[in-house]
Amino acid sequence: MKVWVSGSLAFDRVMDYDGRFADHLNPKKIHVVNLSFAVRRLELSYGGTAGNIAYNLALLGMPTGVVGNLGRDGKDYERLLRKRGLDIQNVQILKNNFTAGAYIITDRADNQIAGFFSGAMMGKSLLPKSSEKDWAIVAADFPLNMTALASQYRKRGTRYIFDPGQQITALKPTQLLAGIMGAAVIIGNDYEMDLILRRSKYKVKPNQFLVTTLGEKGSLIVSAGKKLKIPPAKPRKVVDPTGAGDAYRAGLIFGLVKGYSLEKTGRLASCVAVCAVEKYGTQNHQFTLGSIKNRFFKIFKQAL
Repeated sequence: MKVWVSGSLAFDRVMDYDGRFADHLNPKKIHVVNLSFAVRRLELSYGGTAGNIAYNLALLGMPTGVVGNLGRDGKDYERLLRKRGLDIQNVQILKNNFTAGAYIITDRADNQIAGFFSGAMMGKSLLPKSSEKDWAIVAADFPLNMTALASQYRKRGTRYIFDPGQQITALKPTQLLAGIMGAAVIIGNDYEMDLILRRSKYKVKPNQFLVTTLGEKGSLIVSAGKKLKIPPAKPRKVVDPTGAGDAYRAGLIFGLVKGYSLEKTGRLASCVAVCAVEKYGTQNHQFTLGSIKNRFFKIFKQAL
């Protein structure tokens, strides 16, 4: 059994702004916005949806294969993925472009403004030879890659999570619907989930899980019409929320693979997510499965 993680592999440039974006936005002048924010910190780190999710799965000890593209500047990232014990047979280095990059500014209220350069992500993915025993997650990627992967997993009987994220508006309604229809799980934050269901006009099937992340308020899992509210795990300190959603997804996948109840799976995902919040960047936090079990017990007063 293996988990196949597809999505972007990117270099993140994460910046902190001490003020609030809202203090500088004039609703009457929103059509001519011209703003610059002086940031106090810049951190260059490895990131991308696929890289972040795979990183957390590696920390949990889950056999994981990465599906994605790097550019001609991505050799170091490729070596890092291999060093972490990840299967990179479906990672390509495309020499005709640069690796994808995210430029993210976070204000003191944890609001974010981001710019993203797709780069090598726009190249055609190498489709994995998955099986019925495997799990996969189709995270934000070039739309044609997302639809190709979803189609591949359906044909092979591989259960997959559909996580369109930042690519919701880039996906045509037909592409969005194609990804959702065969998914075992559909995931997004509350804004994304509303947009996913409105654009696709899709009615969730009884055998599908709908997972909505709510930030510091926890998450909501809907299964067969029943709503399960998942409480958040309290961080020791809040440093940077970037990457918490990807960490949550890794915990969710781990729980589903292990056959945990939805309540336990959601709570586990919360524990993994909060580890990312406590460190700057998306792949700088550290934990072990043992430490996650200990944190789970301390917070929720039950064994994992």
